[in-house]
Amino acid sequence: MKTEPKIKQLEWEDTDMWYFKSKTSLGLGYSITEIKGTYIVHFGDAPISWEKSLESAKAVAQADFEKRIKECLL
Repeated sequence: MKTEPKIKQLEWEDTDMWYFKSKTSLGLGYSITEIKGTYIVHFGDAPISWEKSLESAKAVAQADFEKRIKECLL
């Protein structure tokens, strides 16, 4: 039986009250920007999701990161 690799959690750095970033080993990182109650998740410069809470935005970034890592392992 093949087991899934354990992928580390993104570590978030609070740069100020409305911007958060996380570096990755993929060369690009994730960032979350809050604008008028909407949290925009970016991978590099590309927006990947718009969320209603910071927790949801971080979860979306983590899921995207895990998907990208698993694709590299195929």
